[in-house]
Amino acid sequence: MNAELHKQLKDISKVFEDLAKYEQMENQVKAHTKQYYNEYEKLKKKGFSAAKGNVLIVVFSIIFTTILLFLSIGILFFFLSNVYDASTTSPGGLMLVVHALLLFPLILLPFEIVFGIKIYRRTICKKKNDKLQAEAQKYYDEVFIPVANQDEKKYNAIIEDKEKYIAYYKPLLCIIPSDYLKYRAVTFFEEVVRTGRADTLKEAMNLYEEQVHRWNLEAQGERMIQQQHYDNLMMQIQLCDIEIAQSKNAATLRSIESMEFYNTFCR
Repeated sequence: MNAELHKQLKDISKVFEDLAKYEQMENQVKAHTKQYYNEYEKLKKKGFSAAKGNVLIVVFSIIFTTILLFLSIGILFFFLSNVYDASTTSPGGLMLVVHALLLFPLILLPFEIVFGIKIYRRTICKKKNDKLQAEAQKYYDEVFIPVANQDEKKYNAIIEDKEKYIAYYKPLLCIIPSDYLKYRAVTFFEEVVRTGRADTLKEAMNLYEEQVHRWNLEAQGERMIQQQHYDNLMMQIQLCDIEIAQSKNAATLRSIESMEFYNTFCR
């Protein structure tokens, strides 16, 4: 075993592991910032639903119309008991007054709904939206911005430390050609050198190329097996469909034969 080469490859493998940890820390900082930003977006979009406001307006308008209807009925009874004089008022005029008092609240209902929705949107709904937007902006200024600034400092510190780390180990990394400078290849080199299958980096690279070829053949074989399983499944489904169709045709044929038998012998 080439002990010096094995130590170098082992150190390079550790470098890749440490770089993976740096990347994990970077992603954690990004995820932390994104979590607070998503909370801000949620607060920003959390407006008072105009649809709910419309429903409330419709309900209140119906209640108001019902109150007007009962009020009209009260006015009608008051009119009949105190104002109406049967000797001077014609029945047609009386019915006109009755219909007008009863239909007036119902005629006003659509106008009440439309007017109520407009008023509601311009007053209560707008105030609620403005309040929620102010809360969202307050969260952005007082919570998200400080967190984002702090995360940015952490992220920049991680990047700076990572760059220094790479610069320190750059001479070691340069012993590996750039095409093979990846964790999978380096760990393979380390394994074949440790087990004595290769004594030089060139031998290790040749073994790696052979192994990659085998891996590709294995992956291709697995894809072919999966495709074969899929083709067999589709063939089974098609056979089932054919059997079902044949069964239906046989049942139809028996039904026709039964009808012919009935028409021939039972009539």
